[in-house]
Amino acid sequence: MTQIASGALTFYALAGGKIWAWGDNWFGTVGDGTTRNQRNTPVQVSGITTATQVAAGAQQAYALLSDGSVKGWGRGDAGFGAGATADQGAPITVSGLSNVQQIAAGGGVGYALMSNGTLRSWGANYAGQAGQGQPTSNSPLPMGTVQGASGSLTGVAQVVAGGTTGYAVMTDKSVTAWGGNDQAQIGDGSTTTRLSAVAVSGLSNVTTLSGTGSSAFAKTSDGKVWGWGDNTAGQLGDGTTTNRATPTQLTPVSGQTVSTIITASVTTSATYFLTASSTLALTVPVPAPAGSASVVQAKVTANSSGVAGATVDFSTSGSAALSASSVSTDSSGNASVTITPGAWTNPGASILVSASTSNSSMSQTTTVLGANAVGCGLDPSGRLGTLAQSDSSARSQPVQLLTQFPSPIVQVAASKKTSQASAVLLADGTVWTTGAYEYGQLGDGSSSSRSTWSKVPGLSGVTQIASGALTFYALAGGKIWAWGDNWFGTVGDGTTRNQRNTPVQVSGITTATQVAAGAQQAYALLSDGSVKGWGRGDAGFGAGATADQGAPITVSGLSNVQQIAAGGGVGYALMSNGTLRSWGANYAGQAGQGQPTSNSPLPMGTVQGASGSLTGVAQVVAGGTTGYAVMTDKSVTAWGGNDQAQIGDGSTTTRLSAVAVSGLSNVTTLSGTGSSAFAKTSDGKVWGWGDNTAGQLGDGTTTNRATPTQLTPVSGQTVSTIITASVTTSATYFLVKTA
Repeated sequence: MTQIASGALTFYALAGGKIWAWGDNWFGTVGDGTTRNQRNTPVQVSGITTATQVAAGAQQAYALLSDGSVKGWGRGDAGFGAGATADQGAPITVSGLSNVQQIAAGGGVGYALMSNGTLRSWGANYAGQAGQGQPTSNSPLPMGTVQGASGSLTGVAQVVAGGTTGYAVMTDKSVTAWGGNDQAQIGDGSTTTRLSAVAVSGLSNVTTLSGTGSSAFAKTSDGKVWGWGDNTAGQLGDGTTTNRATPTQLTPVSGQTVSTIITASVTTSATYFLTASSTLALTVPVPAPAGSASVVQAKVTANSSGVAGATVDFSTSGSAALSASSVSTDSSGNASVTITPGAWTNPGASILVSASTSNSSMSQTTTVLGANAVGCGLDPSGRLGTLAQSDSSARSQPVQLLTQFPSPIVQVAASKKTSQASAVLLADGTVWTTGAYEYGQLGDGSSSSRSTWSKVPGLSGVTQIASGALTFYALAGGKIWAWGDNWFGTVGDGTTRNQRNTPVQVSGITTATQVAAGAQQAYALLSDGSVKGWGRGDAGFGAGATADQGAPITVSGLSNVQQIAAGGGVGYALMSNGTLRSWGANYAGQAGQGQPTSNSPLPMGTVQGASGSLTGVAQVVAGGTTGYAVMTDKSVTAWGGNDQAQIGDGSTTTRLSAVAVSGLSNVTTLSGTGSSAFAKTSDGKVWGWGDNTAGQLGDGTTTNRATPTQLTPVSGQTVSTIITASVTTSATYFLVKTA
């Protein structure tokens, strides 16, 4: 079935060149060769097998055939263009027509659009519907041409019939009309009958036109729908029963678009609008920063035009908040909301954003850029890389880092406070930096400082980072990469003096399991349990050489090492038997060997406790000039420099051997940074002590703490199992558990 049409009481269907009819047949309108007897089921219109269109007037019908001719049947008193005025129960040829492009039929009148763009009409003219410029008459008019303002109407692209009114869409997409106008259906602002075609007011860019009874409808290229004429039965669908003398914009269905066809019949006061199936497009921010609002936009379209007034429902997964759950589209079909992922959403988390209308839905996924860490302490020119930048000031209250990371932070390191840069290691194995560039610490070739975070090029698969005074290190696949200051050979590539602005490989190391960085020395623990060191040599490397080492050398006297650490000129090695070895600088007692403080390097020796060698060590941690050990019973001991109370025993007395840190038990994580130290206990509490002059303890003060003090780095959030920092800075970072 390709087309249907309806007369006063008869319906027609076109299928495969044939026409089927049913309903009233008093005047032979079913076209099966009979009159009078109605057809309750479809019958075939006689003799028509090549029809391309069927048009139905009140009690006449016409078929356009594939050869461009026209046949008609039904009531005959209005005539069929010439000759017979008797009722026709079977189709007869409408004479005088060839090369017809389209047909239409109204109240006793027929129309044919010719290939040259003119319009022919015939039949009834009692309301001027023939449009031939003739006075109204009950007598049928023979075949003639529809007239315009100055002769035959030309440039016609489409013909449409109302009840007693004809309409033409012109090639310039304007509309003209003629005939009956008692209900203002001409659309020229009057109710005056028009014997020739006149312009319908204010219509342009018309793509679809339809007539129904004494009303007419048009759709324009911008998707708008217009109606005019009779509205006494509400057939214009504008919510009133007021006639419209000129085209009035209609909204037949709020939130829906009328399709390219507006359907009706020339004998009814009922109107039907076909709605277009709408499509929904969704644009989400990719990525979406945690804690910040980003725009989500949906667009509803039908037939390439935006649909106004459509309701779009939005939803998200996870902790992301929407500014609204339901929004109506604007005149362009757009509906916008904002999405705000929770401030502590896990970096790299996926959020599903969904939008739906009454007949369409779609979803898209966005990835959250977040930051599961806070920073506090000295912040020269905003180099902590936090949400709230400061200018060379101390920050005693921790602040969240800039939400710029696509993966969770697993470790943080920082360089010397006078030229501070910071680096983070993400769970995806990439390294990001912020802060000062003076010695190449940013690792990206920068020649200026940066207060935002950016990925270090060329590094992947990194499992650990460390920082010296002005040099950074990254461990990946057994190899160590270094960048930054190299005055003492601290990058370990076999050279000294020349800084490295991008990562270079530390020479000869391919089986490292850990890297530890002191101020200007670095060490690698190898898979065979041996240790290599490089960098500044005046503190020594355990024995022998005290010259600067641009490439790694073996730290003698060590085997079966389980873990290493490095501080201010000192190195530590945790042995498989639970003892702790140290070597190097001891000017603040940091070697912990019970020896008087000295600027001369100490050779390899054992860290001492209250009664001999310290035993039962489970972990070693270095501060600047202070060493710390987590014991197997989960208590903590410390030794060395104590000028800022960083030993944590309530005093500021240097300790040449290990003493207990007061009041700590059940310690699961320990970290040292400059002259401060931090611990996390099995109950989830966080403790800090020592230097706090830059607010690095994050307790809201700048008061030093001589014994461990409980901290709350982020209200309402829990610090994770790692507290990270560096031995040469007064900046502190805490990793926060995220959702």
